[in-house]
Amino acid sequence: MDLSLERTLELLQSRERSVMMDNTAGDTGADRQWIILEKSEMVNFAKSNDNMADMRASGWTLDPDNFASEQRYPGLYCGEYGPTEVVLSLAESPLKLFFFFMPKSFWRNVATETNRYFVQNLTSRIDRMIDNQKTPGKKSKSGFYIAKPESLM
Repeated sequence: MDLSLERTLELLQSRERSVMMDNTAGDTGADRQWIILEKSEMVNFAKSNDNMADMRASGWTLDPDNFASEQRYPGLYCGEYGPTEVVLSLAESPLKLFFFFMPKSFWRNVATETNRYFVQNLTSRIDRMIDNQKTPGKKSKSGFYIAKPESLM
């Protein structure tokens, strides 16, 4: 569904919520009344070259209920700011700096999961190594015979 200028006017007449713009429309020179679109209609509205030309010409206004006209943050630049001495001492090593900002509980979780993965896959890795052995029954450097687990039983 293409939201051309005609479709926009139809939607405007059928809706009660609208926003009146004081500026003139792009090439037409006429006042344009902008409607509030649903999310599903925004993409189709943006596909219309006429709609985009009108928006370039008239701009848009922000809803004062959602966006304050003047935003001030008192005390934002009061006091000390910048990197601390601890961070500067770690800055030579990117890895140390990375771990400084990661919580210790995260480190512990990574170590636990890594060890668990190692243990879960140990048997399958050993089986693959035995299957890939070129000389079955060969002695290891320690003097032990390497055999498949089935032949030991």
